[in-house]
Amino acid sequence: DDFGLGDLGFEDETNDDGIGGAGGEGQAEGGDDDNFFVYPSPGKGWETKWSESSNLAGDLAAAGQFDMALHSLNRQIGAVNFKPLESRLTNVNNMAHASLPMMFGSSSMSIPLHRMDSNLTPLGLPRLCYTMPHCVDMLQQAYRFVSSGNFPKALETFKSILATIPVLELATTEDEKKLLDLKGICREYITGLRIEAKRRETKEPAKESALAAYFSRQRMQPMHQVRALLNAVKIAFKLKNYKATAAFCRRILELYVSGDKAQLSKVVKPAQIRALLKKTEGLNTDAVKVDYREGEALILDLKTLTPLDKDAKIYRCPYCFSTYASQGAICDTCGIAKVGADVSPYRPKQGGGSSGWR
Repeated sequence: DDFGLGDLGFEDETNDDGIGGAGGEGQAEGGDDDNFFVYPSPGKGWETKWSESSNLAGDLAAAGQFDMALHSLNRQIGAVNFKPLESRLTNVNNMAHASLPMMFGSSSMSIPLHRMDSNLTPLGLPRLCYTMPHCVDMLQQAYRFVSSGNFPKALETFKSILATIPVLELATTEDEKKLLDLKGICREYITGLRIEAKRRETKEPAKESALAAYFSRQRMQPMHQVRALLNAVKIAFKLKNYKATAAFCRRILELYVSGDKAQLSKVVKPAQIRALLKKTEGLNTDAVKVDYREGEALILDLKTLTPLDKDAKIYRCPYCFSTYASQGAICDTCGIAKVGADVSPYRPKQGGGSSGWR
C-alpha cells in the first residue's frame, strides 16, 4: 500500500514512536511508561491572581469579580446603593485590559495591564484607570463651578468624586490620609451647596438667615467662605440683627488678614466691612430670633439640615462621616452608604502593599 494504510483494519494502533499500544492506556509496547505524556495543569489566570491578592473594590472589579467588589464595598464602607458606582466599576474592568488584534478571522487577544511601582516593577495587581490626580482635576473643576455660581454642576462634580474614591488604589497610609482629606472637602461642599439650595427656596426670613449662617460655617476655600459670609451679612443686616452682622464681619476680616489678600480683594472691600463692623458693634442687638449661635459648636443633621442638640445621639455615615439624628437611611451626602452601618474598614500596609481602604 503506497499510503501505508494496510487493510484499514486498525489492528495495530502503535505509531512509529512506539506510543499508543493495544491496551489503550497510552503506553509503549513492552509496558514502558517513560514515553507516556501528561499535559501540564493550566495555571491561574491573571484575573484569578488579582482577585486573590487584593480586597480593594477596584482590583476585584478589574478581575471581573463584581459580586465580590460589591460585597467588599458593603463590608468596608457600608455601601447599599451601588447605582453611583456602576459606571466606575465597569470602566475599571474594561480599562484593565488591552485588546491585541490577531490575524484576519481570529478574535483579538485580551492582554492584562499591570500596576507598577516607582521602579517599574509589576506588583501583580491590575492597573486602575482612576487615580488621585484624576480626582484632584475633578476637584479643581468643582471649585471653578462654585466660583462661577454654577452650584448644580458643582454639587454633581463633588458627588462624582465621592463615587470615584472607592475604586482608587490605596497602597500606603499617606494615600489613605489624602483620600480622607478629599472626602472631607467633598462632604463640606456638598453640605454647603445643599444648604444654599434650601435657603433659596425658603420664604421665611429667620430661616433664611439661619441657613446662610450654616453655609458660612462649612470648611471651604477662603474665597468661597468669604462669599458665604458676605451673603450672611447682607441677610442679617436686612433683618436688623446687628449683633449677628458684627460677628460675620469679624470672621470676614479674620479670613482677609490670614488669606491671600490679592485674591480676596476681588470679592470683598475690607474698608467697608470695618465701617459696617463699627456701626453694628455700637448697636449690638438682634431684632429677629434666629436658630443660630455664633461661636458655638455646630453639628447639623444632614437629613433635615438643622442643628443637633448638644446631648443628642449622633449617627454617622460610615463612608463620608456625615452626621445624622437617626440611622438606617441612605446618606444624603454621598448617596452610597447606609447611615449607622457597622463596617470593617481595611487599611493599607505601612510603606505599601495592597489591601482595602476606609
